[in-house]
Amino acid sequence: MKSDRSVFVIAPDAASDHAIARVLDRLGPVVLAGVGGPALASVTRGLGSLELASGRRSLPLKTKHRCARAAERGPYRAAVLASCEEWGLETARVLRSRGTPVLLYRVTLAPIAPPIERLRDAFDRILTPLPGEVTTLRALGLDAHAVAHPSTEVTRLDRKTARLSLGLTPLAETVALLPGSRAEQAQSLAPLLLDAYERLRQDRGALDARVLLAPTLPARVVRRIELAAAKYGVQTFQVDPALGAISLLSAFDAALVPPGTVSLEAVLAGVAPLVVNVEPLTKVIPDAVARLRGLVPPVKRDALDARASITVSRLGAPRIADALGALLDEREDYLAQLQPLRDRLLDGARPADRIASMLEPWLACGR
Repeated sequence: MKSDRSVFVIAPDAASDHAIARVLDRLGPVVLAGVGGPALASVTRGLGSLELASGRRSLPLKTKHRCARAAERGPYRAAVLASCEEWGLETARVLRSRGTPVLLYRVTLAPIAPPIERLRDAFDRILTPLPGEVTTLRALGLDAHAVAHPSTEVTRLDRKTARLSLGLTPLAETVALLPGSRAEQAQSLAPLLLDAYERLRQDRGALDARVLLAPTLPARVVRRIELAAAKYGVQTFQVDPALGAISLLSAFDAALVPPGTVSLEAVLAGVAPLVVNVEPLTKVIPDAVARLRGLVPPVKRDALDARASITVSRLGAPRIADALGALLDEREDYLAQLQPLRDRLLDGARPADRIASMLEPWLACGR
């Protein structure tokens, strides 16, 4: 396939599917292989052998095997991967061994699970919106570059329009509840976030919320979250996979989010995120004892990451409510602290344009 403009892709979720599709759309006709969603399928115009993903980050084993076999049929002119899970690393190594240069595009910012040193054998170049990650990767000899997050390319509604579209109370403080894009995570986190919101609403009065549901969630999980939200009188809203949550986040003053990409999307939208980490009681209880003794602060404020975060068990709704109330009270000062990060995330050319310019020499000449 190396004689044509062939590109191997791994885009297992909706966010990376749309982000990589925007990149390839700027390159003209390409032939795709690998795994992607409907956005990438539309780019192929019927060419290539793209395997359609379910939209969930956890792909079926048979899909991973077919993807690996497709990698072995290379070489391809270039490869763009949004996954650095173990199977993605192995696929990347196969591609490189067959003469294909491989780019890792960090779209969904889950922590890098494998030892970072292993990325050196898998990827020719790594692109990430996290400046600190770039510094760490370069120190290990990897060709890493900072790019604006793909959410910067999404049209965001202004605050008034977003609030109207979500039916939010005009004068109330507003909170976005985002339980996450993984089924088990969302199913367990949503009731906790709803409970925390209700506790704070009873205390403050003029407080409104919406649950924003990721497009990757299966229907059974969506239904359970909808039922849980209805008990608290909170409406749910299905996020458009082409736009993501960021298109609506300007409607809110604060957001309760799991660790990951959505906290950065909140920063980009000018919303104060409270990152909720849920851990077993066996780990949370010693931390709580330390807090009672005054050894650690109840809410971690990290100016470098520009996030507020809290670690609780599934019984931790009261602590989340307290932390969210404090965050709302300090919102303006906190958003001012976030501004340097927001500026860095927005800095530079549109990411799709920049990444396309990096891929074009590979497509023209190969390795």
